[in-house]
Amino acid sequence: DIVGSGQEENKLKLLVKELKLEDRVVFHGRLEGEPLEKFKREAKAIILPSLWAENMSLVLLESLAYGKLIIASNTGGTPELIEENKTGWLFPAGDYKILGRKIQQLNSLNTEKRQEMANCIKEKILPLSLDKHLNQLENIYTNLNTYTKIAN
Repeated sequence: DIVGSGQEENKLKLLVKELKLEDRVVFHGRLEGEPLEKFKREAKAIILPSLWAENMSLVLLESLAYGKLIIASNTGGTPELIEENKTGWLFPAGDYKILGRKIQQLNSLNTEKRQEMANCIKEKILPLSLDKHLNQLENIYTNLNTYTKIAN
């Protein structure tokens, strides 16, 4: 299932047709709101093949909150939340061969290992909260203000 749209969509659709995979690959286009949330809740895993360096992807955070295993490109802030073979897998951005191997690793997991990884994900995401983030930002700005007074 491929959710989203973009400039590569038509190329992917042609490739699926060329490889005769129409019965295995479904394009859902751009989804928002409850239909998107339903997909995330019901997914075996979430694949984030971003090419650009996202600081902290909202899709990543939401997927982790659902306890979903993640296969993501190792760009931006994503590697800070993904531990190889514990909360998911990372691959070099654009390297579809390694991505394929990571998908094979996911598919080879037994139920016990999948649950163990889901538990690790929940432990990793629980400490993250908006209040904690805001407190950390406030401390940074408070300290900057103190340093500015000292410097002057």
